[in-house]
Amino acid sequence: MKIENIVYDIKHLLNALTDDTRIADGHLIFKINNYWAIFLKDDYDQTGILNKSAYQRIPLITSYPVSSADDPSVDGGTIKFSKITVPKLIQLGGREPAMDLWMSQKHQRIYFIDRDTLMEMIIADDELLDIFKYYIYEGNDVYIYPVVGNVSFSGLLETPMDASMFYTTPEALFDLTAEIEYIVTSGSVKAGTTVYLKGETFTAVSGTTYSGDGVVYRSTKVIDANKDMEYPISSDMAERIVLEILSKDFMLEKQSIFDIFNDSADQFKAVRSGK
Repeated sequence: MKIENIVYDIKHLLNALTDDTRIADGHLIFKINNYWAIFLKDDYDQTGILNKSAYQRIPLITSYPVSSADDPSVDGGTIKFSKITVPKLIQLGGREPAMDLWMSQKHQRIYFIDRDTLMEMIIADDELLDIFKYYIYEGNDVYIYPVVGNVSFSGLLETPMDASMFYTTPEALFDLTAEIEYIVTSGSVKAGTTVYLKGETFTAVSGTTYSGDGVVYRSTKVIDANKDMEYPISSDMAERIVLEILSKDFMLEKQSIFDIFNDSADQFKAVRSGK
C-alpha cells in the first residue's frame, strides 16, 4: 500500500465533512507515521506478538571495518568490527532490537549479542566465532564481528519511509553524478590514469569518463522520501489510523466518519481496497 492512498482518504473525508482543504500532505504523512508507530507498539505491549510484515527491508548496506582507533565507540584496541548505520527503530522494550541482519553475499544470519558477552568470546577465542557472526547495537550504529562485507537489513522502522532513503541498486559508470561519493563493491573503476579497487571510494567529477568492470554504489545513501513509496500497513491498520487522525486531530465525530465510509466506500483508495 502507498502512503499517498492513505493521505488521499483523509483529505477526501475532510472535504466531505468540513470546509478545510488546506492541510499539507507532509503534515498528514507525519501524523500517519506517528500513529503507525504508536499502534504497533501498543499492540506489541498487549500481545507480546510482533508481525514482521511491518518490517522494512534494505537489501544492501555497505559495511566499513573500524577499530577503536577509527571509532571511539569501539572497545578492544586493534580488534576490527564491521560498522553500518541503520534508520531509527521502534523501541519495544525488549533486550534485542527489532531487526534482522544477514550477510548479503551468503544469506548467513548475523545474531544479536550484548557487548560484554561478545568481548568475552573474542578474548577467549571462542570457536563459535568461526561459525557465526554477531552484532551489537548502539543508537543507530551496528558493529559486527567478525568483519563482513555488505549487509542485508530488515527492521521495524520508526518511520517506514526511511528505508527508501538508502540507495540499494548499483549505478552505471557512464551516468555517475558529479560531487557524489561512490564505493566500489567489486571489480575496478578507471578514471583517467587512476584506478579504484574493491572497497575504495571516490567522488565523481564532472567531465571525467569512468570505465572498467567495477560495480559502484553511493556511499552517501540519503535521498528524499516521498508519498508515492510503499508503506508496510494493512487495510485494517490504515482505517484505524484514518479514524484516529480525523477524530482526535480534527475533532470529527466517529459516526459521521463511518457514515461517509458506508456511503462512499468505492471512492476510497486505501482503507477499503488495501492497495
